[in-house]
Amino acid sequence: MKLSRFTLFGAAMAVLLTAPVARAQNGELSARDAVRLVTTQFGSASTVWLAEVRGTSGIPQPSQWDVIALDERAPQLLRAYWAGAGRAGDNGPERTRYPVDAPPGFFSMSRVGVDSVAAFTIAESEARKARIGFDSINYLLRLREHANDPVWKLDLVDASNRLVGSVFISALTGDVFRTIWVYRQGNVRPDGLPQIVDSAVPRGESFSTGITGDGVTYREPIPGRSGIAETPPATMPPATGPRPFSPVSPGEITGVIPARPAPPSMPRDDTATGIPLPPPGTVSTPESRPGGTAGEMRFPDLRESAPATSPAPAETESSDPVKPPIEVPESSGGGGGRIPPPPIPSN
Repeated sequence: MKLSRFTLFGAAMAVLLTAPVARAQNGELSARDAVRLVTTQFGSASTVWLAEVRGTSGIPQPSQWDVIALDERAPQLLRAYWAGAGRAGDNGPERTRYPVDAPPGFFSMSRVGVDSVAAFTIAESEARKARIGFDSINYLLRLREHANDPVWKLDLVDASNRLVGSVFISALTGDVFRTIWVYRQGNVRPDGLPQIVDSAVPRGESFSTGITGDGVTYREPIPGRSGIAETPPATMPPATGPRPFSPVSPGEITGVIPARPAPPSMPRDDTATGIPLPPPGTVSTPESRPGGTAGEMRFPDLRESAPATSPAPAETESSDPVKPPIEVPESSGGGGGRIPPPPIPSN
């Protein structure tokens, strides 16, 4: 017998509608159902922006959820709600988070495409591949660090309430970001301590946990980089400075033009530089000097610019004649050049 499209659609809708009822009868509640209960009880404005949705001891779904939402009227911007057993309550402002444990951000439940029921299915599949057994799950839905995408963090707990694994799942697409497994079998490590297997460890080889038929494959290794760009070895640049002194003429040095003095008809104008021009006749050109040739730089001889003899200053009548030295008569009171004491007056 063929079923019409409407019959198949009605059957699918019946399964979707009866699933929350079946979970509620078993005392289980999904994260979306919990947020819906809070919205129904306290209005749509109470759950516009969520900081986190947390549920513990899920077998597989928790019986109660804690919802922390943005409340700008609260002193620390957060308000805590709870939902379970078909009811919801208000725990008041959340005062233990800011500023030490501030949430990474806020998200809307409308962006969550993977509910806690689907997140459990993905985590159970990952645990089966890793050969990990668990008894219950702790759920945490919050914003991903430094991103605007919500993410699930599912902690798998065994019957002894010990953490055996964590699975990070995208709440948008269902992709698994990271898995962490804890193997406590005695044959895993020689010292008997638990073996941690983290998919974020940059390895290329598979790691065997010691369990028969088990192998956890890591992602491709990340090339080791120190973060400092390598630079080629330093090379000495070619010398561009002046050459050492050598007794050669300027014409023999390649690329050096010998300096030539300016002709007499083109006097220099150094007024712009502030250097005064020498007085006329103090500098002789090579053509005017004996033995001078054109193209030869010679410095002026200052002795030639001065006259050979300087006339002595004429004596005038006003000049003082040379006085003879003053002779001091020797004292009759003693030698040695001592000055005699003055005479004592008589009364």
